[in-house]
Amino acid sequence: MAAVPAQRPPRPAGPGPVLPAVAGRSVPRAVPSAGFDPSAGFDPSSGFGPVPGPAAGAGPAGAPPEPAAVVLPWAAGPAWTPAPPAEEPVRIECVPWLPGTEAESAEAAARRELKAVRYLFWHGRVAEGTAALERFQAGQPAGAEPAGLRELRSWLGYWFRSLFPQPGPAAGAGTTDGLAVLGGLLAGLPAEESVLKAERILRDGRLGGGSVESLTSALTVLVYADRADRAARWCEPIAARTAAANCSSTWHALFSALRAEVALRQGDLRTAEEAARAAFARIRPEGWGVAVGYPLSTMISVRTALGRHEDAARYLALAVPAETFQTPAGLHYLYARGGHLLAVGRPEEALADFRACGELMARWDVDHLPGLVPWRVGAARAELALGRRGPAVALADRQLAALGPAGHSRVRGMALRARAAAGEPAERTGLLERAVSALEDAGDSAQLAAALGELSATHRVQGELGLARSAERRARPGGLQSARPGGPRPLPADPPAAPPAGRGRVPAGRPGGGPPAAGGVFN
Repeated sequence: MAAVPAQRPPRPAGPGPVLPAVAGRSVPRAVPSAGFDPSAGFDPSSGFGPVPGPAAGAGPAGAPPEPAAVVLPWAAGPAWTPAPPAEEPVRIECVPWLPGTEAESAEAAARRELKAVRYLFWHGRVAEGTAALERFQAGQPAGAEPAGLRELRSWLGYWFRSLFPQPGPAAGAGTTDGLAVLGGLLAGLPAEESVLKAERILRDGRLGGGSVESLTSALTVLVYADRADRAARWCEPIAARTAAANCSSTWHALFSALRAEVALRQGDLRTAEEAARAAFARIRPEGWGVAVGYPLSTMISVRTALGRHEDAARYLALAVPAETFQTPAGLHYLYARGGHLLAVGRPEEALADFRACGELMARWDVDHLPGLVPWRVGAARAELALGRRGPAVALADRQLAALGPAGHSRVRGMALRARAAAGEPAERTGLLERAVSALEDAGDSAQLAAALGELSATHRVQGELGLARSAERRARPGGLQSARPGGPRPLPADPPAAPPAGRGRVPAGRPGGGPPAAGGVFN
């Protein structure tokens, strides 16, 4: 401290505010929260937490930055009035370590640099992150692998798969780390084997440190393996452990985003909306970086399912980093946007988004995971809305063939619904009955209610009034009745006439930004 006026009263007793010591950064006394436009679709009453900044000491890989002085006005205590602004403030010099103490260890320095690399990628600064990672690796002794480098590679292999391809499915075998199991699933590890490993991690894992990433990755394995029913059963015990462990805001936000996606896939729209709001309450949209597509896509899908299309459009109007579309979060966003565009009568634009999902999944070698996003089902629905039965049937049939004889109950039920709507009247009853059975197994109440509604309508067209009333009654009890108004709308038995030529073109500034529409037909 350079100067403290003699008349300054002593600091009040008790713990004061903890100020982050970040070398080379000025820390203001108070950072006003950025304003938020309620018209963007968010409820201002829900509250939004601060945007998490980089970790202490974060910076580009290499030598630590030169320390810089940070000028802090003296904090006002409850029992006295701060001095006039003319008085000299307290000056604090931030240095890498205190004089007389030992320098930062090599291991601590490596962890700090790797954390800075991850921060750059998280916020979409891919070129800077890649350069920083290369500098870090070049500075390591031959054959050495610092702690954390392997985990960072696994993390990058999930988020930026096209830039950091991963080894084959053996990478997820015999491991107790959720991120490695997730990488194995993406690389082709059988879904059931991945689910067993993920549930073992969820059962035995503890909250804290690196286990947070492992647990969220294990939950993601269940979602992508199309086992949202199992993921839903794990959400409550993990939430109880979270409350007992006093976890960080980042953990709460990540877990809330996953819980929202699980609830959406179970047809529980109310829980999905509440959890997505909780995710944004912990981390504002701009603080999510490239991962913003996860909670944002859930809110878009919920609003679309509820028929509140103007709200969905407001969420789509929020800026999304371009680098999001190099990550799985971009797939979720494109799929949600396609569903919204289809619901508001813009099937050509919706089809472009669904096919863009397909092209990205093929490029990243994850097209064997329809539980990530079932883009063929969405594309079939869009083709049907355009009056093109043939392509719709082909897409639904290809999706069903790729699923095999067992597993993927939710995607199977959705594909059977699309196939029944696009097929001949004589085959609709059998297809819809199979869809109902699959969706009952999956536990998706909204999709199940919609399938039962379509089955009831098919029976009525065929003059089978008793069977129609039976299917209608099955859609009413319990959660199905409450889920029905917000659930997926029934697919039309007969598609509408094709729109006039040129309709549905994607405007240059279409909501939400994102990559250009995929050209050509993706088979």
